[in-house]
Amino acid sequence: MCGSHYNVSITEAFESETKIRLQNTLMLEDMPLSLKPKERELDSEILIAKYAIKLTQSDLKASQTDVALAYVAGYCAHAAIKRQPCDDCQSQLMITDRELQQSEQVLIDSMSRRLEVSTVFRCYVFLVTKTVLEHLVSKEQEQRFHAEANQRMVLLSIMQFLLSDGEELDMCASGHHPDTVLKNILKPAVNTLLKNYVACRNDSVMKEKACTKQTKLLTLQ
Repeated sequence: MCGSHYNVSITEAFESETKIRLQNTLMLEDMPLSLKPKERELDSEILIAKYAIKLTQSDLKASQTDVALAYVAGYCAHAAIKRQPCDDCQSQLMITDRELQQSEQVLIDSMSRRLEVSTVFRCYVFLVTKTVLEHLVSKEQEQRFHAEANQRMVLLSIMQFLLSDGEELDMCASGHHPDTVLKNILKPAVNTLLKNYVACRNDSVMKEKACTKQTKLLTLQ
């Protein structure tokens, strides 16, 4: 070798030697296959006592007239079946036969735009989740809830504890445990409610900033 080719080869040799020395000096541990942090299960009883959660019939009745309740419950049921496809589980979460007269059923189908129709239990799950979140973000508990490391896991743990004793869900023929089905129902419900809450909070903050800016402009005029 001679000339520029020799210089390039020597440089590559020195760089390779440096990399080998660094690899021998800086011994790194094996990286895990998944870098996604695992959500640690929280103690539900401690959380319920911490936030003083006590549901009453009056709390639930206050939100029963919400029109969007059935629509979001239908979406959550669809998401749960999509996560774990099972005909038996679907029959427990969705109404496939409305048991109505043919003329009335055709009218409903034409107006529903093929939205999934949830069972009463599915609407109840979403209603309770919505009520619990409203309690967590109340004036008394809001600051404490915001300080949590994982608000999603807090709400999910509380809801699993409150609804785990229900007998509405049974072990399906495929062997899916009711707790697993319940968790698949709760995850989209919790995600939807928290996303809506964050969006509302951001909108209120932006409106406050806009009002403050407008007030300053009027003052300077």
